[in-house]
Amino acid sequence: MRGVSRQHGLWQVRFYELSEYYQSESEANARRVNLENQFNFSTKRIDYAGQVFGNLRVIGDTGKEQSRNRILLTINTETGKLCETWSSALTSGNATGKSRHDQHKHRSLPVGVYKNGKGFGARITLEGRSFWLGTKSTPKEAEADYKDALNKYNNNGQLPA
Repeated sequence: MRGVSRQHGLWQVRFYELSEYYQSESEANARRVNLENQFNFSTKRIDYAGQVFGNLRVIGDTGKEQSRNRILLTINTETGKLCETWSSALTSGNATGKSRHDQHKHRSLPVGVYKNGKGFGARITLEGRSFWLGTKSTPKEAEADYKDALNKYNNNGQLPA
């Protein structure tokens, strides 16, 4: 659940400035729901999956947020390139079709691929959880791991181990 995460063997509930810890995930989730109900906080989120904005088709939600803005995984229908795009950029018509990383000149690696020592690591975020997929010797191999994990999730709902 959004706002609930595992921290140092305990389950942390975050709600605005509040941060509390619980022994079990169910206790933490129950507290988060209670807080959202208490403060009339809507947990309904628009599902953008499958929607098309210009030349970008939304594949799904990455589970990431930045400045209270959801980051969605999209594919450029013209180039076939995967992009991470802010939801507000899509809905306002300001999406560029470039990944957030490509908008920065220093970023030349594909989405989900990171420099890791002498190799290249792959990481994917699904359902608000980050999964490390391993380190490969080339960016293309790491990107293949990322795309494989994404396809398994989209086709079978299977999360990486």
